[in-house]
Amino acid sequence: MARRKSNRRVDDELQRGVVVRLKTRVLDPPERGGGRNHMRVRGLSWLGLRTPQFNEMVAFFRDVMGMKPIRDEPGIAVFLMTDGTNMELYELDEEFHEFFTTGPVVAFQVDDVDASRATMEAAGIEFIGPVQRKGKTIWNHFRAPDGTVFEILSTIDS
Repeated sequence: MARRKSNRRVDDELQRGVVVRLKTRVLDPPERGGGRNHMRVRGLSWLGLRTPQFNEMVAFFRDVMGMKPIRDEPGIAVFLMTDGTNMELYELDEEFHEFFTTGPVVAFQVDDVDASRATMEAAGIEFIGPVQRKGKTIWNHFRAPDGTVFEILSTIDS
């Protein structure tokens, strides 16, 4: 299991509760099939993100997280999630979104945090601490290829 290197700023922010999880609705489990071994992201409200590692981030969201590309042009990529939510990714040189100066921390709703973490670790993704569990909610923060902190989250139905 990959262990994260200590990052005092992130540790302090996590302790103060600076990292925010967005609550998303839980959908019925998606159909399995096609023989593909990747996680499925259920959704979030919306996300727009600028990054200096555009190509690596496009590959991460498409190939590791299994998001469907719906727009691909120089400096801009848009992905469709299984709940119909769009995520927009922008290269730093893309001028229309130059006011996006920091990456938000949001939660990607997944079917199974443990299985998703295993898939992501196999792709070299670094996780921040162990999987967290409280009540019916399970989550884990991670660093994307460009260092942006995100989270995967699932909810146990009773």
